[in-house]
Amino acid sequence: MVTVRQFSRGVGRTMRAIERDRQRAVRQRLLHEKAMARQATLDAAADAAQAYEDLLEMLTGAHREDFRRMDWLTTAIAKPPEDPAATDFREQKAMQALQAYAPGWFARTFGLAKGARRKLSEAVRIARQQDADDFADRQRTVTQRREEIALAGAVTRLEPQAVLSALNQHVVLAETPVEGVNVLASAGRLVAVLNGLEIEDMPRQSTTLLQSGKASQKALTTTRIHELHRDCVRSAAVRVAAEFLRVIPIDEVEVLVEVDLLDRGSGHIAPQPVLYLRVIAQALETVNLALAEPAPLIERLGGRLNWKRKEGLGAIDVTTLNLPPELSRDTPAAA
Repeated sequence: MVTVRQFSRGVGRTMRAIERDRQRAVRQRLLHEKAMARQATLDAAADAAQAYEDLLEMLTGAHREDFRRMDWLTTAIAKPPEDPAATDFREQKAMQALQAYAPGWFARTFGLAKGARRKLSEAVRIARQQDADDFADRQRTVTQRREEIALAGAVTRLEPQAVLSALNQHVVLAETPVEGVNVLASAGRLVAVLNGLEIEDMPRQSTTLLQSGKASQKALTTTRIHELHRDCVRSAAVRVAAEFLRVIPIDEVEVLVEVDLLDRGSGHIAPQPVLYLRVIAQALETVNLALAEPAPLIERLGGRLNWKRKEGLGAIDVTTLNLPPELSRDTPAAA
């Protein structure tokens, strides 16, 4: 027999068990949310650290690309394709179907022959248009191939307009740290003038990942910022030189990098040359660009740079470089 007291005890135990389960579920949910929040924090820290590393690579590792020269000569000596012949085999096939159409008893009885002939006539029109489109496509292919052969020949002859056209079509400077590139091509000489990034474009703090998985952010010293700016300019110069030598069949290319600097004479901020680089293709072919660091690479290539730890980049004297007249300007000499 179950007494009231025993029944009450059973109900109490049941309620306490329900409450314990509820509290356990709450604790598990809170632990799960805490774990998720911690993981989100760790993921955000890892993403921030990776973003900083990617930024550094973009700024100072733009030169780390394979150097393989384009083969213009093979295309230049290729035989141009002949004009394509127009064909009408689709139209003829559709016309034969129209002419051969003979309505059967069912079509004659229910007046379907007229509609069938109309569809066959429409098929002839569509086939005629398809023949015309096919001929136009083949004409475009032939024209494009002839233009490729003509451009290749002009590039091998180093005709200035062809050189500029080839550079516009084939130079790849995606994510290269430059604001713009101006090209001067004349008499077999190729000079690239780069608008480099400014010191204000450099990061002001680093983000690293600690062993705990948390992100550590530290302000960069002025010297470190100047070093990043210097290496950024160096890397960009080598990348542009490599791209130009990859595309154009010349032995060397000149690169002049400009950034905005304070002209102490006038008191105005204006673009000033900070790096001059004359790169020979054979020299790049002997360097592993994927592993090269900007500083020793520029030294090996004989670059001219004015840089000081406390002041950063300074203007260089380009009056002795015999640059094209388009680049002549009153440039302060390096200190």
